[in-house]
Amino acid sequence: MRLTWPLTGRSRETRLIEAALLDPDSAGVVVGGAAGVGKSRIAWETLDALKARQWEIRWVVGTSAARHLPLGALAPWVRCAGDRSLVLVHGVIDALTSSPDSQPMVIGVD
Repeated sequence: MRLTWPLTGRSRETRLIEAALLDPDSAGVVVGGAAGVGKSRIAWETLDALKARQWEIRWVVGTSAARHLPLGALAPWVRCAGDRSLVLVHGVIDALTSSPDSQPMVIGVD
């Protein structure tokens, strides 16, 4: 049972994002536009399609609740605690970018 409305009329945009992500010379993609036009939805649908092709997907969301926490948006990937900030940041980067079986990976940030 699908819990969201199907995405229609954005196949060109999703193909462009996917093509950029598959391009070995591309380091990333920025989806821009006015508030409420569906940037997050287009990005999510594109990443979901890549997940179906065995890509490892990480989705990072900045929220007002996590605003005051150091690395709050990255909390799901914080694996160590302590007072050494550099060690903490390196741990988050390693956790965020590690992929089982060297699967291709993409990190979406909203």
